[in-house]
Amino acid sequence: MSFKDFKSLVKEKKYNAILIDTIACSECITVRGIVSGIAKDNNIKIKYVSSGQFATEADVNNFIKMFKDLKFDNKDYKESEQISVPLLIITKNNKIEDYLINTTEKDDYTKLLKKYNIIK
Repeated sequence: MSFKDFKSLVKEKKYNAILIDTIACSECITVRGIVSGIAKDNNIKIKYVSSGQFATEADVNNFIKMFKDLKFDNKDYKESEQISVPLLIITKNNKIEDYLINTTEKDDYTKLLKKYNIIK
């Protein structure tokens, strides 16, 4: 997903699940498999953002800075303006409503997606 696509998606008036990861992270690969499996089992689409997908360094920087506008309340982000991955965010109306970070437990992802009726 491009930075432009991400900006459009987070503005939607419905809940969206977006997994942010990088190919250089073994935990990210594990989580991508977990989330992909949940999506397939529930016939839904999860959007993915990987660090290598942005066209320019400016897009990467703007993506990271945008989390402040989206009211991302993670302590580490507030202190350093860095995003830890893997990170699953739930967005709606230009806001991050909820998130999961640094977990490889399938139940954690299932519970979060159910909480926002993304899956039943």
